[in-house]
Amino acid sequence: MRSSGRFSPIECWVPERGTPAESREDRECREYVGEAQRCRGEGPARIGIFGQQRRGEACHRLAVVGLAAAVVLFSAACRQDMQDQPSYSALEASTFFEDGASARLPVPGTVARGQLHVDEELLYTGAADGEPALAFPFPIDRSIMERGQVSYNAYCSPCHGQSGVGDGVVVQRGFTQPPDLTDPFISSAPLGHIFNVITNGFGAMPDHGSQIKVRDRWAIIAYVRALQLAASATLEDVPAEERRRLEQQP
Repeated sequence: MRSSGRFSPIECWVPERGTPAESREDRECREYVGEAQRCRGEGPARIGIFGQQRRGEACHRLAVVGLAAAVVLFSAACRQDMQDQPSYSALEASTFFEDGASARLPVPGTVARGQLHVDEELLYTGAADGEPALAFPFPIDRSIMERGQVSYNAYCSPCHGQSGVGDGVVVQRGFTQPPDLTDPFISSAPLGHIFNVITNGFGAMPDHGSQIKVRDRWAIIAYVRALQLAASATLEDVPAEERRRLEQQP
């Protein structure tokens, strides 16, 4: 039975696909019924037209399988292998070593790459035969003095002041006052002692070994020696040409 115009699933009887009794009108009815069922997400068996498996149930099972597959994939992607590594973090405890520390001390006698200066003990340690050096490891010329002035003003003057008397800008704002570099006690100190203080620090003064290059440390020492000499110099110590220029100034 059919209604005029469009077909309704309950108004037509549709034989199995491909049977000899299927007419053109039956085929059109079947196609219309299938289209209507797809739009509603229903399978043919839901409304009792065909004996086929319900489309909705099949889609439901497919969705479940897809969801399960997605869960498996995401679970595999969320593994913590990169987070839970067998390696140690800095200063992390360890149950493997007897002292309970994961960080190990270098083997005695270990020398870092690029730090083996067997033939340059004076230059890199400021010592000669195990004692603070009394001489520079290289000749001092005008270029070394100028380099020492630049380095001193950059690294030393904030505390020691431009003239070395310990009146730097940070001292004026409450920082601990360093000793006067022009004091006779420091003026008589070995060059190697000053090199060691610059490299490793002393008292409230931090180390500058990682900030100032080795040759620049020696250049600073040369400039400090010039400041010490200038602090105790007299007019007779000034070269004649410079003395005449100074005397002509008002």
